[in-house]
Amino acid sequence: MDDLLHSGVHELGYQQVALLRSGLDTRAFRLPYLANVHLYELEDCSEILNYRMQTMQNYKPHRIHHLIPADLSDSQSLWVTALLNANYQPQSPTVWIVEGVSMYLQASEAHELFNRLSKLSSVKNLLEVVELSSC
Repeated sequence: MDDLLHSGVHELGYQQVALLRSGLDTRAFRLPYLANVHLYELEDCSEILNYRMQTMQNYKPHRIHHLIPADLSDSQSLWVTALLNANYQPQSPTVWIVEGVSMYLQASEAHELFNRLSKLSSVKNLLEVVELSSC
């Protein structure tokens, strides 16, 4: 995933990165090549968000950081509104990282999630989906 970020930001000049279900991800703090990028981290677990904010309060992210509480299964699309309110620009190319998300959603919710991502995306977006399997 870091290779995709590096390619999108460093080589192609993308200025937006969106991490869905970011959890305890530390990319905002450890990847200096994202310095001038808007990094949108969407997380649906408030306990993880609170823990992360408390743990990382003494560290400064390398970029313009937007941490957004988001229920990705929300049929009302409130997370989309929150993302747009955080100055996300749908017309700008974005690196989307969807890690460990769809396995927690019903099939219809996952379909709707990717449909929303498509509507939030310009033509030149990069998308990486990583899912774990119990097999």
